Order: sequence, then C-alpha cells, then structure tokens
Amino acid sequence: MVFRKKIVISAIIFLFASAPLPAMLSLDAAAFQGNAGQSSLEIYYTIPRKSLNWQSKNGLFHGQIPLITKISFRGNIIFTDTSLVQDKCLDPAQIDSEQALPHQMSLAIPPGIYTISANLNGTKQSVSLEYFVPNFNDTELRVSDIECISDLAEPSPGSIFNKYGKYAVIPYPSRLYSLDYPVLNFLFEIYNMSWSDDKESKYEIKTRILDLNKKLMLDLGSETYSAPLSNFPSIHSFDISALSGGTMNLEIEVHDLTNGNKSLSQKRIYMLNPDESIAFLPKDDPTIMSEKELDSLYYILQPLLSNTEKRLFKNSNLQAKQSFFNSFWAMRDPKPETRHNEYQLEINRRIQYANQHFNSQFRSGATSDKGIILLKYGFPDDVQVFRSTSNSKPYEIWHYYDIEGGVQFYFGDISGFNQYILIHSTKNGEFQDPNWHSQLKY
Repeated sequence: MVFRKKIVISAIIFLFASAPLPAMLSLDAAAFQGNAGQSSLEIYYTIPRKSLNWQSKNGLFHGQIPLITKISFRGNIIFTDTSLVQDKCLDPAQIDSEQALPHQMSLAIPPGIYTISANLNGTKQSVSLEYFVPNFNDTELRVSDIECISDLAEPSPGSIFNKYGKYAVIPYPSRLYSLDYPVLNFLFEIYNMSWSDDKESKYEIKTRILDLNKKLMLDLGSETYSAPLSNFPSIHSFDISALSGGTMNLEIEVHDLTNGNKSLSQKRIYMLNPDESIAFLPKDDPTIMSEKELDSLYYILQPLLSNTEKRLFKNSNLQAKQSFFNSFWAMRDPKPETRHNEYQLEINRRIQYANQHFNSQFRSGATSDKGIILLKYGFPDDVQVFRSTSNSKPYEIWHYYDIEGGVQFYFGDISGFNQYILIHSTKNGEFQDPNWHSQLKY
C-alpha cells in the first residue's frame, strides 16, 4: 500500500457565469500509455471553492482543504493520497457557489479494474467510480482513454496541468454540458500507427455521440491525417448544442488507412435538456418560474414534502405555487442571516449530482431511486459496488452511519439497462425486502 501527502496550490478557478450551477466535488479519470508494462492513470477533480477553510493572513484570505484519494483493487486499498488543496482570495464571503478549483494527479498502475474514491476531509462530500485501466503496452493500434477538458492554456513552471511540454491542460471532470456551455473539448492519444517508407501513411478519426443503447445522437464527422513518426496527442473541440438532454457516450474511432486496423475509445458525457432544464436543477427564485417549471420542481422535491405541503401545492394557482416554494426554501434555511440559503444550495448540489451520475433512458437521475435517496438523506458515507457475476446481477449498497445507528440501502440493476432500483433498505419507513438477493438472480 502506498501513502502520499502533498500540497497543491490552484491558481485556476472555474466559473460558469452563464449557467450558474452550484459547484460540487467531481471525479473522473483517464489512462494513457505508460512504461514497463504499466499504464499512466490520471485522476481529475473539481473542488467547490466554498468548501475550503479560510483564514485571514497579511491582508489576504488563505484557504485550504485536504483531498483524500483512495484506489482499491478487488476490495483492497492499494493506494492512498492526501493533497492539501490551497487557494487565496480577498474576501471568502464574495465566493460564489458556482466557483470550483480544478485538480489532478497521476500514477503508474498495472492494467485492471479499480475503484477510485475521493473525499474532502471534514465534509460529507465524497465521490467514487469504478475504472477500467486498459493495457496499451502491445503492438496493436490503440486509442487512449479520453480526457474532457475545459481549457488549454500556456504552461507555467511547476503546474500539475502541464502536458506535452507546450500546454496547460485543464480537466473538466463533471462532463456536464448545456446550451450555455455547449463546447465539448477533449484529447486522446494514438499508439502504434503503422508507417510505410514507400507511400504516405494516413489515418482517419471518426467522432460521434451515442446514447446508452448505442443509437447515433450526433455525428461529429471524420477527418483524415498523415501519420506522424511517433505517438502524439489529438486535441479536438466541437459544438454539441444540437444534442437533446440525457446521458450519452462520446465515441472516437481511429482507422489506420495503411493496414485497415481500427481502435475505439469512449467517454460518458451529460447534456442538460433545454426543454426540461428544471428537471436537472431548480432556479434560485421561484417568482420567475413558470407554472410548468414549478410543477416540474414539485415532481423532483416530492420526497422532501409533507402530505400537508403536497395537498397545499396541488390546490394552488401560479402565484400561490410561487409563494409555496418561497416559503418552502425559507423555512428550511439554516442560516437566514447569510447571503445564501445553504439548504437550497445543498439540495441543488444533490440534484446536479444525481443527474450527472444516475440518469437512464427511462428517468432523470434526480427522480431515480438512487436520486430520491440521495435527495432525502444526502451523500452516503460509504458505497459498496458489486459487479455482475454468472449468478447475480450488479448491485450497490449505500451505508449511512449516522442515521438510526447505521442503515443501508440496496440498489440492483434488475433490468440490465443500468437502471438501479431500490430493492431493500434497513431504514425505518423505507422499502424493505429481506429476500432481496432473490431479485438479483439471473
């Protein structure tokens, strides 16, 4: 097991002013060709700037927070890293909830399936993902994993984002796009292209976006290039505003035109639906929302409403519905004296996370079973992920240690379409099935 601790100072801030989404801890990864039989794994994060602990010093405020990363293989932790993420500002009270700090780390790792988890120490902000690290160390045509990026900048001395000796590549781990943020930037590497001495070697790159059923959603075209003498990065940018909302896969196909070999790589991305934007994230001010938007917000927030509140909303006209949500947020504001409603920001964060991670072709993430539990109880303290076997469908167990002395929620992909439903819980008042294992049998 490897333990590391380091200090990282971020000078780059994300602020999507045109699409004010509350920042959240986001996690992504990409693997590239390494040395000595290993791959190079890069892990990308965004950290909410408001999450830092701020102290005044010499006329400035200095903020910091420990970011803890763990990598597990077959249930055993094989790597632990603690990075002290730091930043400076003139007044932390002026930091908007949309601002986030990018961060990344890299390490050499053998090919395999790993669980990567990240946690902001002292908070309940945590996220994890299961990641397959391919083997790029052979002689076949290979495309690396895809890194979604927010910006390319000039490299600066010692920056963790410096790449290829000429770029500072800023990652975009949330991979969340919209009409306000429609530009998809990404890079990948190509390995083992053939080279011919007697004719010009060429290769073709096809780019497309598919839904989760592999249906073509957007064809971004193809381009033909002359093959270089050595491996190199391929950097691309596309406007994807023509997409409807949902969870999709960006797919890259590289075709070596010299020998006919092909290689594919995919990356999951998320597009907000302009016609159903309220189904992803509620606006801050209910008084500017239409009745359709208020009804959509009600549909999302039903798990948080009492029966009395539900009856009151259903019997209300537009003005009354606007007043209803004004009162709903105000009554739950834990610190009325502050500029922001912390409760509303937290609920927005949960909705955003649910729609980034739990969307399916049938339901938005916020209204899925996982999304409902997240909305009601917050982020779990621990998540166990069980892959499918010859005898069992895949399932997850969410652990909450501070509720009723410790409770669990069990979610299973019963349909096989990546739609996890609640199949059991030990929480009083939630669905329970002591024979939940039988639902997972093939």
